[in-house]
Amino acid sequence: AGSSPVVFDKLAKIATIVIAAGTVAGVVGYLITRETPRKMPPVLRQLSEEVVADFSEKLPRNRDVNELLMLVLQRGNRDEEKEFRDLIKDRVRAAGKYKIEDWDDVKKKFDDNLFQKLLEKVGLLGQEIRDLAQAKKVLKLLANTGKQMDGVLLVNVTEFNEGDEGFGAKVALEAEIYSIEKEKTIENVPVLELPERGHWIRLVAKSP
Repeated sequence: AGSSPVVFDKLAKIATIVIAAGTVAGVVGYLITRETPRKMPPVLRQLSEEVVADFSEKLPRNRDVNELLMLVLQRGNRDEEKEFRDLIKDRVRAAGKYKIEDWDDVKKKFDDNLFQKLLEKVGLLGQEIRDLAQAKKVLKLLANTGKQMDGVLLVNVTEFNEGDEGFGAKVALEAEIYSIEKEKTIENVPVLELPERGHWIRLVAKSP
């Protein structure tokens, strides 16, 4: 009977080792088997960076707004499009003209249950914001909770085409800054077309 605690202690150690080994094996298996996200082809990536750099540079400063909810709307959700969306967000934030938050940043400010209730009030439960009308509803509701934002930077990716081996690649954007206080679009970026090494990359930034 005196040896029972020793036996149980050994069994507990063995069980712990088995569980730890299983956990490590599971993590390693996930890392090995998960699919690596695709990347934009080099030509499209380089040209996209140049387009987004110009877009960020030409985005006007407006003293009436400071904190903006940035929405990048795209037709698809392919890995390459996600990469382009992240590129836009990173460059605009780096430009430092406005305090930029995206949809994920806003969600992090609230308890999950409270946030779900807020979305339910505006009919967006289980959905992402897809247009300016929805964004305005959400921001007005957020203002009532003390989470005030000045407006929306809406960037609509209307065209994202890598072309044939990079040739004929096109990117088209429509963008506007909407003021919640003034209830209207207060800024837009002029149309810009960029020919680059025989590949036409088209940047269109304007209010609807």
